[in-house]
Amino acid sequence: MLRRKKIFLSYRRGDTAGHVGRLHDELVRVFGADRVFMDVGGIAPGDDFIHVLRQGLAESIVVLVAMGPRWAGVNDGGSRRIDDPNDFVRLEVVTALADQKVRVIPVLCEGAKMPSDAWLPAPLSPLTRRQAFELSDMRWRRDVDALFDAVKQSVPVAGRAKRAARRAAMA
Repeated sequence: MLRRKKIFLSYRRGDTAGHVGRLHDELVRVFGADRVFMDVGGIAPGDDFIHVLRQGLAESIVVLVAMGPRWAGVNDGGSRRIDDPNDFVRLEVVTALADQKVRVIPVLCEGAKMPSDAWLPAPLSPLTRRQAFELSDMRWRRDVDALFDAVKQSVPVAGRAKRAARRAAMA
């Protein structure tokens, strides 16, 4: 039986890559590298992208969907990438939403607002019923700590990080 223990980072590179990269580093520090999946480090050259994404999602108990102002991903032709059934971000989110064991947390970055149900393609509409979390550059530390408190309900903190936190509290 597969034990779910990972945090999956879903994002669009042209939208929130900087925020997600920074968030990834914080997640690894607190939860451990073996508990965080991000496409950049999680997919080796030559791997089947879709297969590895699905495997990462199957091993995840929490999916953080980073959404910025350009999350829909307008392509060169002017249409939205999120409307394409083969769009990677859409596939990640639809797969996560379909799995009742996965906690899906929309993470709003760069002042983004939660999209309305009418704005999203039908398979993504359940995302609008998920409580979103706002991540601000101005409140980065406080926001990250609060987000991690929510994630800790599903993913245990890595042993090394737990010991460091206890030492810091005693000092």
